[in-house]
Parts: sequence; C-alpha cells; structure tokens
Amino acid sequence: MSERALITGYPGWLTGHLFRRLDELMAGADPPIWALRLADVRWRSLVAPGTVSTPPCARIGAVVQGDIRDPRVVADAMVGVDLVLHAAGIIHPRRIRDLYEINRDGCRCLASAAVLAGVRRFVFVSSNAAAGFARSPERPMREVDEPKPASHYGRSKLEGEKCLWSTLTGSDTEG
Repeated sequence: MSERALITGYPGWLTGHLFRRLDELMAGADPPIWALRLADVRWRSLVAPGTVSTPPCARIGAVVQGDIRDPRVVADAMVGVDLVLHAAGIIHPRRIRDLYEINRDGCRCLASAAVLAGVRRFVFVSSNAAAGFARSPERPMREVDEPKPASHYGRSKLEGEKCLWSTLTGSDTEG
C-alpha cells in the first residue's frame, strides 16, 4: 500500500516544481532514491479557498479547500496521513498580522493536528528570511548563528519554526 501524504502550498512555485521534477526523474533510467520513495505517494493537497484555478497534477489525488488556521479543516485533511509536507505561507499580506496568523499559527495548527493524527514524518519548508542576513560577505551565516530576521515575514517564519519545534517535541527547548 502506498503512503498517504498531505501537502500545503500547492499549486505554488516550489511544490509545482517538486512534482514536475519527480515526474522527470521517474521517467529516467535511474531515479534517485528520494524520487523512488515519493513515486507511489498518494498526495492530498490542502489549499486556501479559491486558490486552485487549474486542475491539479496527476500526483494530487484529492484537493481539500480550507484554512490552515482552522483546526477542524486541518484535522479532517490529516486523516490517514503518514507524511506532511508543509510549504504553504504568505509573503505579501494585506495586513502584517496575516503573516503571523498564517506563517506561525497555521504551522502550529498543522503540527498539532499531525501529532494527534499520529503522522510519522513532518517536513516544513521555511525561509532563509527566518535567519536574517550575513554581517558581511567575508563572514557567511552558519547554522549555529542566532537567527536575526530583518522583516515581519522573516519573524513570522521563525516563529512558525519555533511553534513546529515545540509542538512536535512537546517542549519549548530548542536543540
């Protein structure tokens, strides 16, 4: 039986590219292991109402329209899911608070529902904006550097990362 997965952020640039690249690799003679692992995944896409205007790609078996901040919608979309690939977010909001409500609170809602549903794997696509900027070209950023986001978008993505960490680990401790 193939794995069932939930994806957010489809039909965005990143998720659309992921599926196109997966199809290209699977058509080749020697696909990489990651492509083989995702080849038989049955994807369900959670999209904001009114988002999908084109038919989904063949890898999307079901489209659920709803808000990632709505616990009931997210719990329903999570039923039977083994893997969550969370790539949804907002970068150009009408209001600043929308950044935090979608990028932080939506991430928390998805993580909480994943824990309750017994999801085995959760992949979160954040943003380099959560880390901030390097001080200079001579001193590139390192993973161990403390994050210093320079915008509300970056702060909202960092807060989403922290919510995800604390929800999945049951702790506010990072590490």
